[in-house]
Amino acid sequence: MHEYIEVDGLRLRVRKIGSGPPLLLINGLSSRSETWDPLLGELNHRYIVAYDAPGIGESTTPCLPLSMAQLARLAEGVLDACAIDTADVLGYSHGGAVAQQLAFDSPKRINRLVLAATSCGVGSTFGDPFSLVGRMASQWAHSIDGALGSAATPLGLVWQLLAIGTWSSLAWLDQIETETLVLTGACDCLVPPSNGRLLAARIPNSRYRELAGVGHDLFHPSSASAAATEITAFLEDTDEP
Repeated sequence: MHEYIEVDGLRLRVRKIGSGPPLLLINGLSSRSETWDPLLGELNHRYIVAYDAPGIGESTTPCLPLSMAQLARLAEGVLDACAIDTADVLGYSHGGAVAQQLAFDSPKRINRLVLAATSCGVGSTFGDPFSLVGRMASQWAHSIDGALGSAATPLGLVWQLLAIGTWSSLAWLDQIETETLVLTGACDCLVPPSNGRLLAARIPNSRYRELAGVGHDLFHPSSASAAATEITAFLEDTDEP
C-alpha cells in the first residue's frame, strides 16, 4: 500500500509493506520506490518503508535544492510519520549518501545501517559516467509502468545531482557508531568498489561484502537474491563485526 505524507512542507509518497522489525529504504538517484520490488520478495518478516524522494515519482519537487542534511531530515521525518522510533536503514547509491548523513546527524534513530553501492561523495573515486545512462534506463524499464515521467522530474534530478556533488562524508565517517554493512558489486562501473572499501575502512563498526559478477544495480532481478542474502545475514547477526 502507499500513502502520502507531508514533511517540511513537501508531500512525499510512501510505501509500507509487510510486518516485523522496521527497515527504511532510501532510493538511488532518480529512482522511485518501485525499483526496490525485486528485493522486497527476498526480505521476509520485515516492515518495509520506502518513499519517493523529493522530485521523484509522485513526491513534490522542491523549488530550491535540498542539501544532504535536509534530505536526511526528510528521511527522519518519514520515520516520524510512520511512528517508528528506530529502524534498520538501507541506503542505495545516492540514498546511501542520505543514509550516511542520517547516521551522523541522528544516530539514535538507526539500529543497523546498510550502505549499498555508494560513496563518500566528494573525495570518492569516479566511475564511468556513461554507465549512469544505462542504469537510469534500467530503473525506468523496471518501474511499475515503465514511463519516463514516473521517475525523476528534470529539476528533481538536477537537485539530486547538486546535493551529492557538493557533499562529502569523508571528514566524519570515523564518527559513525552504527553497526554498518558496506555492500558493493565487484563489477560496478558507476561507483567502483574502491569507494565501498574506503567507507568500510573509515567506519569503525563496519563489515565489507562484495558481490562477484554484479554491477551497480545490486537489486536488479538477477542479483537481488544474492544482495538480500548478505543484507539479511547482517541484520539478523547478533555477533559483533
